[in-house]
Amino acid sequence: MTYEGCRYNGTAPTAKEAELARAQKLAELSRGLVAQPTQITFGEQLETWLQDKDRSRAKRTSLGYRYSATKYISDRFKALKLKDLRPSHVRQLYVDLQDRGVTEAHTLRLTHAVVHGVLEMAFKDELMVRNPARGQKPQVTSKDTENDDLHVFSPSEAARFAAACDVHSWGMVFKFMLLTGVRRGEACGLAWTNVFLDAKLPYVRIEQALHCAGKEKLLTRPKTKTSRRTLYLSPDAVEVLLEAKRRQSEIRQRLGDKSFQNDFVFTSSKNADSLGPDNLKNHMNSICKAADVPRIRIHDLRHTFASLSLRVGVRVEVLSRQLGHASPMMTLNVYRHIYHEEMQQNAIPASVLFGQVE
Repeated sequence: MTYEGCRYNGTAPTAKEAELARAQKLAELSRGLVAQPTQITFGEQLETWLQDKDRSRAKRTSLGYRYSATKYISDRFKALKLKDLRPSHVRQLYVDLQDRGVTEAHTLRLTHAVVHGVLEMAFKDELMVRNPARGQKPQVTSKDTENDDLHVFSPSEAARFAAACDVHSWGMVFKFMLLTGVRRGEACGLAWTNVFLDAKLPYVRIEQALHCAGKEKLLTRPKTKTSRRTLYLSPDAVEVLLEAKRRQSEIRQRLGDKSFQNDFVFTSSKNADSLGPDNLKNHMNSICKAADVPRIRIHDLRHTFASLSLRVGVRVEVLSRQLGHASPMMTLNVYRHIYHEEMQQNAIPASVLFGQVE
């Protein structure tokens, strides 16, 4: 059948049922209950969706969407008309990405968020009768999370990792994260104007974070009030910052003041540029190998700091403030990892557990 220049096809077991289906379709079309076929392509709808995100999301988020769309989606779907897009297209996209070695959980989830978001907007605008991306999430498997025992370092592993950081050109930023529990972006975005080493109790203020969106670096303020916080420093953390200042002084002498244009604490040893948070993974793996410790995620240094702090008796409400969490429950539920030795210590003899039995 044809309606307003658009052709609709279908089948039915009998002529009578076909006529009933035709009448029902005409009624639905006349009431606007069925989206009519459109010549709009996925690429055109993608740009509309991205422009909407530019207005409604933080710059870091919208740039991340654009980067993912350009790198993983546009070549495949750009010229495809919305009316021709099927769930199998979306499913095959995710399979092909993983076959190409794109397996990082964050990348796959972000790609799905873009595809699903674009098609959901088209569905809500009645350009499609359904969203083909619904139920087509990519299969995410992370090597970093296969073994729960490797989420955090043991005390001895943490000590070896810290020692290896001392002799690695990029090691200071990792050691600082291990000793303070700051996030990767917070460490990379730490500025000397927020470092107070001459105070009676040395401290830093976490007021900004450095992130990467594609190839662009973005300096942002922490999202929540609790993330903007004061961190009092241990003597070891102070030593890390003093060493960072000493190395920067050497770089400044080599490059000259005019070439040293930023105020960041942790910078590249080659050109004094700020560290790109997304470029740290290879250096982290190199230090883990040198220290002969399990390879964990950079964020797991934060988990290690939390678990070791609780292990030695730091109060959870104090640690929660240090980490910038909204509540102590977040700290306990997500960041507390129980070490084997703690489990072994819980094997309490009956005489101790029950007391003296008269």
